Amino acid sequence: MKILFLLNDLVIGVAQNYTFSLMIAFGFDGLSVSLRVLSENMSLRDRLSNKINTKIWPRRHKIDFSVLKKIRVEVKRNNYDGIITSYEIYYKLSTLFLKDCPLTIFPIHSTV
Repeated sequence: MKILFLLNDLVIGVAQNYTFSLMIAFGFDGLSVSLRVLSENMSLRDRLSNKINTKIWPRRHKIDFSVLKKIRVEVKRNNYDGIITSYEIYYKLSTLFLKDCPLTIFPIHSTV
């Protein structure tokens, strides 16, 4: 089973730590885990397992069409079984008009 995590950043925070733990657990359970991060904010990078295929695609603008294209190509070519993303707008824009998108989960959280 192949799972893609598409995150805005990977910094220390409750939601990020939870997502990070989920990625690690999926990797140890034998699932193929890929991580795509849309910024250079990666304070948790040292804690990543080498089992997780990680790529950083930093955005240069609020809406960066080159990054949208990379996401679209990633989703089309890799036949993911599921996608977990905290960046709903970028994901939806990049997969606009694609047929047969995998199951996608948008975790909802807030920090007070």
